[in-house]
Amino acid sequence: MASGFQHKQASIAAAPIAGVAAAIIFQDVLFGTLVFVGCLLGIILTPDLDLLPELDNWNVSGLWKLYWYPYARMIPHRGDVSHIPLLGTAVRLVYLLMPFTIAAMVLQFQGIPVLFYLINFSQIMNGGVAVFVGLVVSDTLHWLMDI
Repeated sequence: MASGFQHKQASIAAAPIAGVAAAIIFQDVLFGTLVFVGCLLGIILTPDLDLLPELDNWNVSGLWKLYWYPYARMIPHRGDVSHIPLLGTAVRLVYLLMPFTIAAMVLQFQGIPVLFYLINFSQIMNGGVAVFVGLVVSDTLHWLMDI
């Protein structure tokens, strides 16, 4: 089982490789750049957000720890929901984006236009997919290092 530092180093090492590979495969530099970014985001959106003691040891804002505290209480460490690539990645993203989605829905219900409608939806989706791919790369490395 690898340490948090080793997981971080693996994501940092994999980010440029995954980004360049994605740019070449998809013939899209922006897509590759966002895969790179997603891989680096895997450092802070780690599967280990389910560890309460880990949150205490991080050099992060108290608000970040407070936000992830319910997740850490609900999700068992190294369970399928937190550590399995794709599923764990998706669950953490849903948890992360839930307040923004609720706020957007409330604003929309109140008749206030939401930023999502002002931006090209397909560009948002392509960017989201690229970041998700990078996060999955980071999560997969994390999972393989913990086997």
